[in-house]
Amino acid sequence: MKYFDMHCDTLSRCYDNKKSIYENDLMIDLKRLNQFEKSVQFFAAYINTFNFTGEKAYERFCQQYEVFKTIKDYNCENVTAVLTIESLSC
Repeated sequence: MKYFDMHCDTLSRCYDNKKSIYENDLMIDLKRLNQFEKSVQFFAAYINTFNFTGEKAYERFCQQYEVFKTIKDYNCENVTAVLTIESLSC
């Protein structure tokens, strides 16, 4: 079976709750995605514009991007991960 999802909040929640993007109890993780024949997951870096604006919003994105970059460290050959940004404004 193949899996394709264009949005999840897992990236932000992993960062906020100090959970692993590889294996967690959230919406999705790499371990579960890798069980599919092929999977594509869009991971949203969520920037709450009520709490983060300007430079703080950019810092928040960079922090979540650091979590996203760890995806390459896991052997998940069946997973294609795409980074998106949700609600970033300057």
